[in-house]
Amino acid sequence: MNVVVAETFKYAIEKFRREKFRRSGLIWWSLCDMWPMGFNYSVVDFNLRPKLPFYWIKASQQARVLLGRENWAGNLELTGVNDTLNLFTGSVKIFIVTPTGRKILQKTLSFEIPANSSMEIGLIPIPSIHPASLFWLEWEGGRNHILSGSPPYSYEVWNAYRQFLEAEYRTL
Repeated sequence: MNVVVAETFKYAIEKFRREKFRRSGLIWWSLCDMWPMGFNYSVVDFNLRPKLPFYWIKASQQARVLLGRENWAGNLELTGVNDTLNLFTGSVKIFIVTPTGRKILQKTLSFEIPANSSMEIGLIPIPSIHPASLFWLEWEGGRNHILSGSPPYSYEVWNAYRQFLEAEYRTL
């Protein structure tokens, strides 16, 4: 269940971040378990250990972050958010992750995001190699992922993606 919670929180947080100045923000309140339990929407357990959603959220809430989502036209829409008072420039490598955990470079984009702003930085066609695709973004100082496709996802494929993400995010 932690994967569903992680993706749900990530999606909601990134929606509000993409729409900076058009939305006021997001508050979620179930941060820490009050007692040991197996099922909860919290991101930290009773012993103050981060759960899987913690790492997804941590990546989504960087002061300088690149976000993505699948748009209605079947493209990956990349947005840069800069919550600092300095220009955010660089380049991002966009990988597609195979169900075996191999990263295949799809594109590299340069970006320049003004201080205290949110803006679209590019559109990338989504290859139709699998009903569920996992994109991995890497730039200097950050990483993030985008899950695209239409549910339901194959358990085997999604479990492979979960293992990849868990390994990558726990090193942040």
